Amino acid sequence: MAIDYRTVTSLEEVAQILDLQAHNLSTAITPETALTQGFLTVRHDLDILWRMNQVEPSIIAKFENKVIGYALVMLPGFAHDIPVLQPMFDLIDQLAIADINQGKHANWFVMGQVCVDEKFRGMGVFDGLYQKMTEVYRNKFDFAITEVAARNTRSLRAHQRVGFKDIHQYSETITGETWHLIMLHFKH
Repeated sequence: MAIDYRTVTSLEEVAQILDLQAHNLSTAITPETALTQGFLTVRHDLDILWRMNQVEPSIIAKFENKVIGYALVMLPGFAHDIPVLQPMFDLIDQLAIADINQGKHANWFVMGQVCVDEKFRGMGVFDGLYQKMTEVYRNKFDFAITEVAARNTRSLRAHQRVGFKDIHQYSETITGETWHLIMLHFKH
């Protein structure tokens, strides 16, 4: 099976990302599916996601010209465009993470969401997305940061498998959701 890993180049690919996203939101799947397969929390807007991709393109996996997986690249400048993610950006600003708050210049981005089509899970697509992300961005960025809900154990395990390290845990006061803030270093 020939899966093509590359960066987003068209509005059609962004629309396909949003379609895949819509089918995997926690509100669109059963609690059992969320527990065993993982889930997505944030719904993105076409305009914002297109603008994000024009600045730094996200990584996609395509099979037969259809997006079957994605890992979104979100620069800190987009924090205000997706209000539900603002607390994470605020937390990153408060923590002494790597070089961010130690007077050194660090280039980083938030991996804004990762998803693999249900029919392609367990086939290495998740790992392939992160391998491509590292290949594309390792010479431009020092690391990627993201957060994963503690109850999303499948996603946590997958992120740990590709090299993400837990740097902070916190509970969100409104929903009570516990989050793991995790980091993937591109340069060693």
